[in-house]
Amino acid sequence: MAKKSTSYTIDEIADAAGVSKATVSRVINRSANVSSAKKKIVEQTIKRLGFEPNPNARKLAGGTGGSIALVLEESTEEFFMNPFWKDVVTGFIEETARAKLHPVLFFHSKDEEDRDLVNALVRGNYDAIAIFGWHRDIRILEKYIPERMTIVFGGKQGESTRFTYVGVDNVEGGAMATKHLIDIGAKKILTISGDLTVESGRERLAGYKKALTTSGIKYQENLVLKGDYSQES
Repeated sequence: MAKKSTSYTIDEIADAAGVSKATVSRVINRSANVSSAKKKIVEQTIKRLGFEPNPNARKLAGGTGGSIALVLEESTEEFFMNPFWKDVVTGFIEETARAKLHPVLFFHSKDEEDRDLVNALVRGNYDAIAIFGWHRDIRILEKYIPERMTIVFGGKQGESTRFTYVGVDNVEGGAMATKHLIDIGAKKILTISGDLTVESGRERLAGYKKALTTSGIKYQENLVLKGDYSQES
């Protein structure tokens, strides 16, 4: 009778792959460089035998636990009322599941201290963290987050030498929307801005101004109504 995938040991995987136990451990934990040839052999052996590493054991060994946290710094009211967040969470869960990782949804109240958030993330021992809804100077987190933590932000939140981000060209988006109205004959174009304390709001307004200037239309400050991304505004 064939063994269950969970009953294999790293020693048995190493024997089947013809490599050392240390090499198997490095491949599983992604903790050190392994030659592409050995890595491929180990991964093929793991797949063939259906071996599933114990995430708790991996953590105790100093490796990774296979969990990724999505941090949302938004009110619960905003989260449940805004369909944008449904798409964000759906994409996050689908991609982590495809990679056979464990998604963790983490809410951070804007009333909490930033240091409290960092401490909670460190205690969680997550492999990586995606942060959405962060609208303050990113250097605040650079000050507290340990170097070993892998972070990606949803949207550009200022210049950073450490953190990467995934976002869109808000200036170009604002310009495209305005140009479309100009192209269909509009001359006096009013815009309701987003929150101008947020970089995306400022960038979209800059795109609006850019399109007007390019088309030879004078920018009029009284045609800009300041909003805050809410349905009411």
